[in-house]
Amino acid sequence: MKIKTRPPQSRKADSPAPTVDPAIRIMILDDDALDIQAMRRCLASLPGPWAEPIGCSDIEDALVALEAEPIDLLFIDYHLGRMTGLEALEELRAGGCQAPAILLTGSHGEQMLHEAMRAGVMDYLPKERISNDLVGQTIRSVLAKAELHRRIQRKQESSNTRSNA
Repeated sequence: MKIKTRPPQSRKADSPAPTVDPAIRIMILDDDALDIQAMRRCLASLPGPWAEPIGCSDIEDALVALEAEPIDLLFIDYHLGRMTGLEALEELRAGGCQAPAILLTGSHGEQMLHEAMRAGVMDYLPKERISNDLVGQTIRSVLAKAELHRRIQRKQESSNTRSNA
C-alpha cells in the first residue's frame, strides 16, 4: 500500500530549497470500512501536512503496510474481530512500530481505558464523539506528548552515557 504525499513545490534554480514539514504518515487500523472512511474524511478536512492515511482492516494488513513504510501516528480500534486493539498494538510493537497510538472505541469503560494506557496508548477517542475539532486537538496533543517523551528519553540516555564514562 503506497502513501500519497503532496507533490513537491516547484522553485527557481537559483532560489534556496523551501523548508517544508514532512507529511505525517497515519495508519487507521479498524475492521469497519465505514469507520476507516469516516476517519479519512475527518483527517482530509484538517489543516496539516498529512500523507494519505493507510487504512487496514486487520493486523496482517497493518504489519505488511508497516514493512513498506513506517508511520508517525496510529489510530486503532478496540474491537478488531478476533483480537482487541490492545493485542494488535502489542503485535505492532513487537514488529517494530513505535508510533504513538490513539484508541478508537465505541465502548469506553474505565477498566478498558486503564488497560489501554498501560498498553501504551497515548489517548482515546469515543467513536460517537468524533469530530474534526476533537480529532485535530487529539492529534496535536498526542504528537506533542510523543515528542516530549522522545526528548526525555534522549536526555536520560545522554545522562547515562556521561555517568558511565
